[in-house]
Amino acid sequence: MLLVKEKSDGWWALPGGGVDYGETVEKSLVREIVEELGVPAEEISLDLQIAYYNIGKIVNAVPRMNLFFKASMPAAELRKTSHIEEWAWFGKKEFLSVSLHASYSKAELAEVIF
Repeated sequence: MLLVKEKSDGWWALPGGGVDYGETVEKSLVREIVEELGVPAEEISLDLQIAYYNIGKIVNAVPRMNLFFKASMPAAELRKTSHIEEWAWFGKKEFLSVSLHASYSKAELAEVIF
């Protein structure tokens, strides 16, 4: 699994972010990948089936709903961006042990991904 460390907070996280007002989920997914991973939009392949979702945790007084989708892109297309300090690949064991600033269950997500 590819995780990113954003410059703004220094925590490891899955690439992604929020859906902007009036934006479709598909456009949001592509925009976030381009912004965080530097991959050209035409190189991104999306499976628009929700792989995992979570409702319930509150972060900074805002209730969260997390939707996770599978995306594929050539690893050779990954580029440094202005948003991301670094990125790295994690196996299941490493993913479960890394400190994430997350509003979802790492264990539940790991079962879906790995």
